[in-house]
Amino acid sequence: VGAPSFGALKPLIAPKERGGSEPQRPDVGLYPDVMDYDGDGDLDLVAGGYSMWTPKGRELNSQEEARVEELKMELKALEEESSKIFETISKEIEEATAELNDESDESEEAVDAIYDKHSEARNGSRKKMSAAREELDELIPSPKSKSFVWLYERI
Repeated sequence: VGAPSFGALKPLIAPKERGGSEPQRPDVGLYPDVMDYDGDGDLDLVAGGYSMWTPKGRELNSQEEARVEELKMELKALEEESSKIFETISKEIEEATAELNDESDESEEAVDAIYDKHSEARNGSRKKMSAAREELDELIPSPKSKSFVWLYERI
């Protein structure tokens, strides 16, 4: 039968800088597979992976610029509020479980009760942060990352 013979290496996907203003290609977390996708007898490349990009923003007017600054300050305050909530939770857990075996049902129940006690505050803070980030993203688009599947058909 003989040894296999291979041709010279050829790039299948030309190298390109990551990013851009829209998803164009897989950037990270690549999962390639080779198959005859179109049934023509040639092998095609299917690649799953993540693409990263930052959508182009638009020029903001003075009111929108002021709103951006308000949102940034609001997010900073909400992050501080969230940190305080979690510091309180951590302190209460430490106090409630100090004498308990970490693996015990009693310890687990105490931790669950503390999280339940603070769930309204945690969820409220999370919802406010999410709404502020969403509004800010409408004004100043943030970097995006999303999984896609690309087909590179051999023609």
